[in-house]
Amino acid sequence: MRKDPIKARAQAEGCITYEGAPCKYGHAPIRYTKSGCCVECGRLATAKFGKSEKAKAYRKQWRAQPNVRARERAYAVWFSKYYRYGLSRGQFEALQKRANGKCEACSREF
Repeated sequence: MRKDPIKARAQAEGCITYEGAPCKYGHAPIRYTKSGCCVECGRLATAKFGKSEKAKAYRKQWRAQPNVRARERAYAVWFSKYYRYGLSRGQFEALQKRANGKCEACSREF
């Protein structure tokens, strides 16, 4: 099997994608360096799997585990604070401890 020199150079540079040949379905020539798969084909396959019954069953099984909802909520709260204020997880947890779980500005709970 021939090794693509463009892909090899992109891998050496640490890139995630590279511009290669168009895929057989005519999508843009952007490909992943790890697999060589067309980015658009990968996106479509992921979207298709996400709507499948197998994926729905997996998500239902995962959410049935104990504390999953609490973990999802905690992550959503942390991410919203990180996104809004640019805090790392450690900084957010330190702020939360210092303020007893309440916002110092408005006294609402985090």
